[in-house]
Amino acid sequence: MKNALIGLLCCASLITGGTLLAQEETVPSKPDGDFDKAGGPPQMMGCKGGRGGQMPGGKCAQMGDCKGGPGGQMMPPGAQMGEHRGGPGAHHGMRDGGNNPMMDIEIDNPEKAKELKALAESNPAEFKEKMKAAVTEMQAKRKADMDEFKKLVEQYMKKPDDAVKSKIREKLVAQLDRKIKVEEMMLAKKQEKVMETQKRIELQKSKKDVMVNLKLEEMLRDPSLRW
Repeated sequence: MKNALIGLLCCASLITGGTLLAQEETVPSKPDGDFDKAGGPPQMMGCKGGRGGQMPGGKCAQMGDCKGGPGGQMMPPGAQMGEHRGGPGAHHGMRDGGNNPMMDIEIDNPEKAKELKALAESNPAEFKEKMKAAVTEMQAKRKADMDEFKKLVEQYMKKPDDAVKSKIREKLVAQLDRKIKVEEMMLAKKQEKVMETQKRIELQKSKKDVMVNLKLEEMLRDPSLRW
């Protein structure tokens, strides 16, 4: 009986232990050579910010390096795919948003998430404080949920009872439903990125001659252009 319920806890971990989709964006949001939103000249070859493959400002651009900028991911430095951060309950998927606390808030409280996103644009300092408070509240709720789950399992191990078993099952169903919702949200975001990239590719195809001519003129006009 003890081994069976240990297996149940392991099953819960497998069901909810992180999202299966990669947290890293597989499509860059704006590669070298693209027009900006206003249709300005492209930066196709030889970025001016530094040598070789460096972006403007001299900082090397690496996939997943962005933090909060266009196409950037809201995750802490060094976060890896499948890692669980964020306090108690993470091992059992109680934070199925992975390294993205905003995604957790979007699932638990869509209106709160909407308010925070608007605040991030209008008042970054206030956003930081409110986001911190929201994450603390969310983690406390996750810990309470996980503590209740553990108590139910311990209770059943001491004295098997169908009513307790049913409650444990309900917890597992809720966790799996949450995990599915997270993966649906992640998939929707990736599909949106794919559509944006497709549009950008079509724009570049249609403006190819203009882009090449502009870059050619720039290169021949500026002998100090750094490669």
